Amino acid sequence: MNRDLFLSDFKRLRRAYPPEDLPEILADYVKNMPLMPAHWPGNTRHPDKIIRHCCIYFRTNLKKMAMRCRKESIRYPRQATIYLLEKRSGLRHEEIGAIFGLDRTTIISSRDRIQNLIDTNEDIRAELWRLNAKL
Repeated sequence: MNRDLFLSDFKRLRRAYPPEDLPEILADYVKNMPLMPAHWPGNTRHPDKIIRHCCIYFRTNLKKMAMRCRKESIRYPRQATIYLLEKRSGLRHEEIGAIFGLDRTTIISSRDRIQNLIDTNEDIRAELWRLNAKL
């Protein structure tokens, strides 16, 4: 998390709300804040580093992730890697698709599935937060 951005938001919230309401508002703010806002400085990472880190984390390799397979053990790591590549590398959908041998609509669908999981599943949200923090 970008400390300066969080502090500026905290100062804004502190000015806008009474002190007794701040703990609840801050908890809600942190819970609902985006996983990786694109506007944070220093947010981009080299795609090779992201892929390598995801392969190590999920105990797989790029060849397996690029397989056309719907097994959860292959699909989820691939979709999580695609999500992180889009958020952190600055690559376009077509470029990410070329890495995995997928078209851009499949990349968009993968990203949307992971975003939906992040929004609905706290464990996956925490897992991707930890994975992102290690990049």
